[in-house]
Amino acid sequence: MARKNTDPVADTLAEIAEAKKVGATKLSVRAHDADVLRAAFEVTTLTDLSIDGAIDQLPDELGNLTELERLSMTGVGLTSLPATIGNLVKLTTLYAYSNKLTTLPPGIGALTKLRKVVLWSNQFKTVPPEIGGWVSIAELELKWNQLESLPDELGKLVALEQLDLESNQLTTMPRTLGKLTKLYRLVLGTNKFSEFPAGVLDLPNLRELDLK
Repeated sequence: MARKNTDPVADTLAEIAEAKKVGATKLSVRAHDADVLRAAFEVTTLTDLSIDGAIDQLPDELGNLTELERLSMTGVGLTSLPATIGNLVKLTTLYAYSNKLTTLPPGIGALTKLRKVVLWSNQFKTVPPEIGGWVSIAELELKWNQLESLPDELGKLVALEQLDLESNQLTTMPRTLGKLTKLYRLVLGTNKFSEFPAGVLDLPNLRELDLK
């Protein structure tokens, strides 16, 4: 008997419809196109969403997911994030590594409950001062980017414990670095420092420092 051909887009939409019907809290979805993601972003009960596939931009409807706590969208080719990501005020974990992101929207600063942000292997040259709103963040990974500078607002991340900036283009660190009194792990290797980075010696709880 010949196998029946299936339509992967139709199958994904059916899964999303079922998730919406039952009020699902967790969903993994393949980004066949923007319409598929718009459908997924109607499942407003979600607290955990993983996106795979290939797409360069997310629809603005992402902002509908106001209950979301964990968002993963790694290796999908994203070049930007919608401003509406600032609506996800319950978000605690953000994975967006291995994309093509060059900047973050200002609204990202509204995500004050973020605890872990993983953005390595993108194309950032800097990050916006609005990251100073991440007052709950404990772990921030920005290695393998093209960072040339960091804003003074880095010093507002008073809950930060781990900061990985390996393999960037940094020549200096903001002097506000010393305000990160909970920081115990700092990775600065493979950058372009000509002298010992400012603020490092002011970190009272630093136990792990990598400058290689």
